Amino acid sequence: MMRDLLRLLRLLGPGWRWQALGVLLGVLVVLSNVALLALSGWFIAAMGLAGLGLIRIEYFLPAAAIRALAIIRAL
Repeated sequence: MMRDLLRLLRLLGPGWRWQALGVLLGVLVVLSNVALLALSGWFIAAMGLAGLGLIRIEYFLPAAAIRALAIIRAL
């Protein structure tokens, strides 16, 4: 398996940096999708509890984080 990986890395040639950047950006998008799903779920549940009067919540920071994660996801 390691031999196959080394062979693939040799095939990349001089463009390996661009491909590494592409992989890194792909991982960033996947992580932002997971974070967006988790934060949105928490935010909706917290707003439901706040609407019932059970908790108080400051909603500006989570709303801004959701918007930022959505923008990162779109990139």
